[in-house]
Order: sequence, then structure tokens, then C-alpha cells
Amino acid sequence: DAGADFIISQLFFETETFINFVKRCREIGINCPIIPGVLPIQSYASIRHLMKLSKLRLPEKMYKTLEAMKDDDDAIREFGIKYATDMCRELLDSK
Repeated sequence: DAGADFIISQLFFETETFINFVKRCREIGINCPIIPGVLPIQSYASIRHLMKLSKLRLPEKMYKTLEAMKDDDDAIREFGIKYATDMCRELLDSK
């Protein structure tokens, strides 16, 4: 709590990562709101670029799913929206 009113986390693809981050913050006295960095995947190229820039690693199952549809951006976009929506539901249910 160095004067921040809220925190926005880095992008993540496993809800447990965010849940553990919030737990660790609370344990050390950080009590401001923490907003999850959820971003729906829009295309194969964009996620590859983002991974390269941020050193982000995808869960193995997600990586294999995306590899299988890498030439179909519409399918990837649909998958990305569903995955992000499911993550948001899990986060809300974890409260």
C-alpha cells in the first residue's frame, strides 16, 4: 500500500495464479482492491506476440488447443472469449 488506490494484475491464464496473488497481498497487509488482468485471446499472432513481450507462459492444455487451431482466428477468438468468461466466473465463485 504505497499510496495506490487499486492494483491491476498482470495478465494470467489460470485463476489459481490470481487467487494466490491476492492471498499473498492480503497476508502482507495490502488491502486495496485488486483487479484481475483478464484479456480474451483474439488471434494466434497476438497471443504469441504477448507471450514474447511479457515472458508469459500458457498452460500446456491451452497451448495445445491454440496450436491445433492456429490458422483459424475466428475459432481462436471464440475460444478466447469463452476461456476468459469461464475464468471470470471462477474468480467470482471463489469469493
